[in-house]
Amino acid sequence: MPMRLRLLVPWFGALSALGCGSSPDEGGTASGAVPACVEGKAPAGSHCAPILPDADCAPGTRPVLGQAACAEVGWRACPGGFIPDPSGWGCADVLPPSPCEGPTMERLGEADCKPIGDCAAPFPPPDATYFVDAGYADGQLDATHFRAIAEALGAAGDGAVVAVEAGTYVENVVVASDITIAGRCAEKVRIEAASNSLPAVAIGSSGALALRGMTVAGGLPGIRLSGGKLEIEDALLEKNFEEGLRAIGGTTTIARSVVRGATPTAPGAQTLGVFVYGGGHLDMSESVLSENVEAGLGMIDAGTEVTVDASIVRATKPQKDGEGGMGVKAFDGSHLTITGSALVENRSINLLVGGPGTVGSVSTTVIRDTVMDERFEGGLAWAVSVRKGASLAIEDSALVRNPVVALSADREGSIVGSRLTIRDGQGLGFHGLGLGATAGPGGSLELHDTALVANLGSAVVVDGGNLFVEDSLMHATAGTAAVPGWPAGRGGSGIVATEAAHADVQRSAITASAEVAAGAVADGTTLGLTEVLMSGTQPNGGALYGHGLVVKDGASATISASYFRANAGTALAFAAATGTVDVSFVQGNQVGIQLQGGSTLRQADPVADPPRPLEVIVSPSTYFWANGVRVGTGEVPLPDPVGDTPQ
Repeated sequence: MPMRLRLLVPWFGALSALGCGSSPDEGGTASGAVPACVEGKAPAGSHCAPILPDADCAPGTRPVLGQAACAEVGWRACPGGFIPDPSGWGCADVLPPSPCEGPTMERLGEADCKPIGDCAAPFPPPDATYFVDAGYADGQLDATHFRAIAEALGAAGDGAVVAVEAGTYVENVVVASDITIAGRCAEKVRIEAASNSLPAVAIGSSGALALRGMTVAGGLPGIRLSGGKLEIEDALLEKNFEEGLRAIGGTTTIARSVVRGATPTAPGAQTLGVFVYGGGHLDMSESVLSENVEAGLGMIDAGTEVTVDASIVRATKPQKDGEGGMGVKAFDGSHLTITGSALVENRSINLLVGGPGTVGSVSTTVIRDTVMDERFEGGLAWAVSVRKGASLAIEDSALVRNPVVALSADREGSIVGSRLTIRDGQGLGFHGLGLGATAGPGGSLELHDTALVANLGSAVVVDGGNLFVEDSLMHATAGTAAVPGWPAGRGGSGIVATEAAHADVQRSAITASAEVAAGAVADGTTLGLTEVLMSGTQPNGGALYGHGLVVKDGASATISASYFRANAGTALAFAAATGTVDVSFVQGNQVGIQLQGGSTLRQADPVADPPRPLEVIVSPSTYFWANGVRVGTGEVPLPDPVGDTPQ
């Protein structure tokens, strides 16, 4: 490691004893006697260090300062349809390897495509009152038997059940009363719009339709609800125009059904699998939105509420001009709830929540394999993006193998995440980054009990926003490969705060990083570390750095009750920066603390005597033990940790 280091000599008298004292509650002595340590600490030389597990923690667990046993972290209780991920981190969905086709569908927990509905079930249903069969002979037609669905609806009154036998029905169906249309099954019964400039099925404000056991195709849109009530079961809506389902107000439920292949009527025409607005309510369960263009599911307007459970949004495609491809998007004051679902292989953004008053809630869900949008320089993708005043609560979920950014809050967007597993960020596009989570300008990000593992560039970047992390793990963050401007690669940091960001990290661990475990860069940036373990940082691919904490360029850091252990470079590096280090332990690093760029060092109680600008105060109760060099100076290469996140 190309470091130029020398010991500070007694020109700074307090440093001659730096790390040699002990606080009364630890019972240590400067003479080297073995101390009597308080609970949670054990002797380390003549001092007391926090207890840690004897061996590396297993996947799904993290070290905790003061505990000999590892603690669980991230998503760990896998619901039906999910299995423990083979990596040991979080849960994984079980799905067929590629989107299903024809009258079949994905079901969570099943590795093969399954039929939509049951063609062998008894038919017609016992409550059927009207009957439709395209094959009826003239002599079979009467007041209750018809060849066309529209004819049966013309005769039926409220509460009627219309049974539709196998066949293709080329017509545009309009529902103005309370009707059930029951087909034999989606494979055998098909409504094909007679005019593709009209809905295949339209429900007016006075209508209430229960539709099951059939395919609806070729309409603009496939089904349109205008303020009434709609129930869809065991149905397939495919190859419709602009939307498979458009719900304007009203109440819709979808169960065990598929909306697939919605396409635009003209280049750039807004297209979605399902679109809900105007205060509409949608409850979707055990269903699939697959291979639609532009967006799988979209909602707008205050009063619009959508609930998605045990469902799949998959492989949304872009417009021909490359626009869109999102899985789910919620805007303009709408409310979205997703539980027990999978958002996979959608393009550019798997989940987007935006606009003042827009609220999202996600739980027990896998969001993975976002497809990068290559229209932008360097290519961009967000697994989850919350923007422009929207808010999202996400818990017990996994964000896996997403390129560029997995979880992002910016422009007054806010995210609160609990028991998340965010792992294996893919270094595709945007200079090879696969960041775990970011908080951009004006954004707010909270992470509780979260595991960020094997991401690329940085586990968490807070770039002008606000970050709070507690009871979490940032582990095995890797640096990028060599890229233009960074011939040795870059990044590998657990947490980076920059551009006047504010970050607070508590009771967490940053382990096995590359380059820097944590960094704070730029004027006005603040970083707080309380009860944080920063251990095992290694050099990057260019054999540079390997530091625990780097604070530079006008940033400031406040460190309390933390443990800097076995970092290959410097445990604490300050360059033109300000900071305090209190009641902490610095052990087994190449260098304990490094000052440069005008930063100076003083031993004092930082609470009673706070630092002046460019001053670093280390308390007498902070101990340095078994470091290669206790205090270094001179000019040591310090990285500029990854902070230029996409906005």
